[in-house]
Amino acid sequence: MADVTVELGNAYIGSAYSPVVVISDTAEGHTVSITSADPEAQGQLVTQSYTVPDWSDEEAEREAQEAARQAAESAREAAEDERAEAEQARAAAESGRANAEAERRGYEQARRADESARVAAEQARQAAESARAGAESVRQSAEQSRSASEVERRQAEHERRVAEELRAQAEDARQSAEEAREAAEQTRQADTAAAIARADAATAAAGAATTAAQAATTAADTAAQGADEAAERADTAREAIDSHLRWADGNVPVGHLPEGGMLQADDAYATLPIGATAYGASTQDGTPAPDAPVPIASVTDLSLMLTGRNLLDTERWVYVEEDTKTVNGVTITREEDGWFRVSGARDTTGQFSITMWGSGAYEPKMQWMGLHPGDDIYVTVETEGTPFVDGGGSSSAANGTCITLYGSTSSVSRRYCGGFADEGAWTIPASTNYLSRIVYYNGANVPVGTEVNGRFRLTIVRGTEAPAAYIPYEGSTLPIDLQGHELRSLPDGTRDELAVDALGHVTLTQRVGFKELVSSDVWQVQNSGTASWYYEVRYASDTNGVQTTDLLSNRYVGAAITNTGTDKGIWLVVSGAGLYFRIREDAEKSLADFKTWLDSNPVTVIYPLATPVSHDLGTVTLPTLPSPDLTAWPATDVPTTMALDYERDIQTALTEARDEAMAAIADPDGPTATANHAAGTYLTMGGRLYKVTTAIATGEAIVPGTNVTATTVMAEVLALTQ
Repeated sequence: MADVTVELGNAYIGSAYSPVVVISDTAEGHTVSITSADPEAQGQLVTQSYTVPDWSDEEAEREAQEAARQAAESAREAAEDERAEAEQARAAAESGRANAEAERRGYEQARRADESARVAAEQARQAAESARAGAESVRQSAEQSRSASEVERRQAEHERRVAEELRAQAEDARQSAEEAREAAEQTRQADTAAAIARADAATAAAGAATTAAQAATTAADTAAQGADEAAERADTAREAIDSHLRWADGNVPVGHLPEGGMLQADDAYATLPIGATAYGASTQDGTPAPDAPVPIASVTDLSLMLTGRNLLDTERWVYVEEDTKTVNGVTITREEDGWFRVSGARDTTGQFSITMWGSGAYEPKMQWMGLHPGDDIYVTVETEGTPFVDGGGSSSAANGTCITLYGSTSSVSRRYCGGFADEGAWTIPASTNYLSRIVYYNGANVPVGTEVNGRFRLTIVRGTEAPAAYIPYEGSTLPIDLQGHELRSLPDGTRDELAVDALGHVTLTQRVGFKELVSSDVWQVQNSGTASWYYEVRYASDTNGVQTTDLLSNRYVGAAITNTGTDKGIWLVVSGAGLYFRIREDAEKSLADFKTWLDSNPVTVIYPLATPVSHDLGTVTLPTLPSPDLTAWPATDVPTTMALDYERDIQTALTEARDEAMAAIADPDGPTATANHAAGTYLTMGGRLYKVTTAIATGEAIVPGTNVTATTVMAEVLALTQ
């Protein structure tokens, strides 16, 4: 029989091949070979052969088909098993995918929840920030209202005090007027009675009465003139009162300390200052040149110092964090009420010192005291026990223990000590720069083992008058944040101003501009090749300046750089096209070379502004002023000046106003005459009418009972009718 091949289509078992059955004749019978993909061998083809006895063609075909069927069934079962396994794997994978998807959804939900929470938190933060800002705004408004209320309260209180004082004065005046009225009424009644009693006699003596009337008329004219003069003096008195009682908003008397480096008053009231102004200052230590620049120093650090009369703040001593310092066996301890205790025995030879204020270097470390070269100061040292000993020396280097004030060098000093003393006043030499330090000094003549045990305290006041006793230090420092600005000034007096008002608002009025000239600016060379050449840079967008040579530069002096002149320096020219800076040096070089030089040699210049620029620097908390003695000065890195308005003590102001008013209403006649007066004429003095009994020359003393006698118009009439 021929080979029979049977292909079982559509039976896919792990590969692209379908099972193939081949039946062939052999000597042993019929062989059936089945080729298929083995699922356990990852789809590899395998062949299985079966040998069956000989059969008839039909039977053989049937058996072959049966064998094929069985093989196919086996393949199907294997495929089914593989499919089931694949299904299980798919189901497991699907379950894993579902779990992963569920986990992903969980993560996504958590992420969304976190995002929602974040958004909610951000919204809450923004709401909290808005609430904080609102609260801060409310706080600031409340603080401003509180400050305004405080000012109003102080104003109302002083208005009440002034009103009470004026009421008391008015009551005194009313009582005096009432007493005068009663006295006048009694005089009038007496004069009337006397006039009636003598009426007949007056009629008979008509001629005499006429003469008396003329005299009375003269006296009345004199009295009227005196009244006019008194009215004028009353106006003068009122002006005097107004000058002493300069009112702030009509409620409190104001004292004004005009501009100065250190301001002093003795009538301050213990309340907030009404206003202060600090002024700009710029200095140069030398004459600048293009290759020898001189920096311009201006005020960059500013505090307003407000103290009593004693300038020495014991809180500022060097060892403030420990209160005690021991050097070579001698210990200094800071105590209450300005005292410093000194104890111990020196354990070394030679002179040594303990710096208490300032630093070891001779530098201006004590400018917080507000003293400058040429200032007069008076120093008193109060002691208890034995804080100083006498070393027996004849010089300051060999003397005992001292308090020493140093200037710019060790030779510029003042000692207050035992054995060798420069007690009292000291004018700070012009050669020094402020005070540099204050030390407790031990002279070389003090033997080793010498003990000190006592305490001392210092009073340092400005002026040459010794204070009667120790004056406790009281004061405040009011720092001003300039916010990067500088307070500048120019040689012609143009300067910046910083004002602090009664509510603590700080305003900077800038009148001095600043520019740095750089190579990237638009430069030109004008009149090149001539003696009148110059470099010129223009700032077209800026016209806020004043044409002047009164400016300062770190490399040039101010000079008029014209098209025909040859002056060297820098000049500011202003036109509608902007600001022009012109520079002329000794020799012209190319513009490229000048710009290259400018890159490594920057040029700065300060100049006057045509229109001042105002800067709001915020608000400061004002301190209460010391009372009644007040000392004020600006503590700065460059010396400058200030002015201060303060509230005066009401009693002091009223007393001064009263004294000046009384002086103003005093009669010009008295106690010496300001004009000639003939005998028989009349004058007024002290508000009363006097008759001149002896001629009085200008400048001669007017003495009641000697050359004048007190009288009245009615008395003169009656005298002439008798």
